[in-house]
Amino acid sequence: MTTQANTDGIVYQLRDLSVNLRRRGQDRQILQSLNFEVRKRECLSIVGPSGTGKTTLLRALAGLIPVEGEITFQGQKLEGPAGDAVLVFQDYGNALLRWRTVKKNVALGIEGRIPREESRLRVDEALEIVGLQKYQDSYPWELSGGMQQRVQIARALAMKPQVLLFDEPFGSLDAMTREGLQDELLRVRSLHEATCVFITHDIDEAVYLGDRLMLLSGSPASLTYELDIPLTGTRSQISTKESAEFLRLRHQVYEQMRKAHGAAPTTE
Repeated sequence: MTTQANTDGIVYQLRDLSVNLRRRGQDRQILQSLNFEVRKRECLSIVGPSGTGKTTLLRALAGLIPVEGEITFQGQKLEGPAGDAVLVFQDYGNALLRWRTVKKNVALGIEGRIPREESRLRVDEALEIVGLQKYQDSYPWELSGGMQQRVQIARALAMKPQVLLFDEPFGSLDAMTREGLQDELLRVRSLHEATCVFITHDIDEAVYLGDRLMLLSGSPASLTYELDIPLTGTRSQISTKESAEFLRLRHQVYEQMRKAHGAAPTTE
């Protein structure tokens, strides 16, 4: 997992990144010596068990916490919040303001930053992309969990970021809603052409959405495995996930996760 000397086409570059946080009155190392890059317009899936620092890594990429080592973002050392990167959280209930309509929640990130007419156009475009135009005057509490998460994605899109950082955004949803939003995200990526870092503990989700996958494991956590995901054609929940290539990739990641936990390999 070495970084490249040539940064053309590289959005993020991490060099010997470590993160120490104070928890329960003690300093604790969460991440240790991470070295990798995020390429322009790719979706990088980062998978790992719960509690291995995946969210901490995403916060570091957003420039929200102090780090040791170096993060380069768009060719510049990251020393504060990454203005062209937007976080999409798992807890959509707290991410949305209940007293604001869908339309006004989507506009939240750009209010007062751009002309009013441009803001209106961006909000309309984002709502159209996620299919929520007819719910623009509804309130979050009137929507299902999946629809609320689409509002959060629309808000991120309205900001027109270069990078979307997803922190297990579908983890609390039921299976059918989660799969629908996975396909929605694939469609959004094809339209928006943003770079995506997607955090999850779900192997199927990581393989289905990613162009490349990394495994985060251990305590403190390090990157222990990397895999390109060469799935061809349009991805679909049935044909893709039943394909021999998907099953092969899924098996590889599963075995690596078992290995990280000290489990014996499975037998064919």
